[in-house]
Amino acid sequence: MEQTDIFDFSDASDNTKAARSDFAPPLNDPQGSVERNLFSAIADLVGQDKAAEIDFERKIDLAKQMERDHEAATRDLRQKAIGASQSYTQLLQLSGRVKAEWTFEQIQHDELNSQAISAARSFCDTSGVAPQRILVVTGNPGSGKTVLCNALANYYMKNTGRRVCYTSLAAVKELRFSAGEREDEFTGLRFGEYRALVECALLIIDPLVLGNTPLTPFENRVLCRLCTQHYEHGGELVLTLPKVGATVNEYMELYCADALHSYEGMRADLLGESRRNKW
Repeated sequence: MEQTDIFDFSDASDNTKAARSDFAPPLNDPQGSVERNLFSAIADLVGQDKAAEIDFERKIDLAKQMERDHEAATRDLRQKAIGASQSYTQLLQLSGRVKAEWTFEQIQHDELNSQAISAARSFCDTSGVAPQRILVVTGNPGSGKTVLCNALANYYMKNTGRRVCYTSLAAVKELRFSAGEREDEFTGLRFGEYRALVECALLIIDPLVLGNTPLTPFENRVLCRLCTQHYEHGGELVLTLPKVGATVNEYMELYCADALHSYEGMRADLLGESRRNKW
């Protein structure tokens, strides 16, 4: 069957053709041209001044509606972000890696740890406004490094809504395997875990070393790569060292220590002996 145009104007009058041309917007007409045609049609009906007034009010209404839509979308995204942050915090606490009961308010303050607590809180309060920083927490065994890091993690997540990853260098090493030339390659099933460490807002490595021994060559390579990638993603870093007043240079090779110099350094030194019987 021969197809025909159901809107065949071949025999129409000139006035009908003109009407079709004026009020049927071309399919490929840009939006601005369609707007002008609409304004012209309104002007023909109510006059130029009234058309300008109507057009102005219509644009104001559209702008207000767009603003309301934007505000509603922003509120929705904010609520989802808060919900996701709270869920993540709960999961981290349930995992046992961060204890919910260890907070800055619960820590026993004394003249030997007040500076360290103030430094840790300041580190959190200035997150996002200062350059990317590294907080080095030092203290003798039992001085409260892990308790302080837990309090810092809880405070950071509550006040910033950003993600924290809490791990140890030994756990990071388990995400890698040593097999000849492939010692720095990922184990495929654990790539997602390593990526979470790289992309989190705050990475806490506690402890960095076991005992008081320097890092091995393999540990230096693993730590250097992780910290470099984490810095490139805009994250901040907390490390714990097992001797009060210690520096990172005492435990790692120069190239690895240099990688940490990209961060702006802060210290939190827990003085005194073991507090395990007090907390």
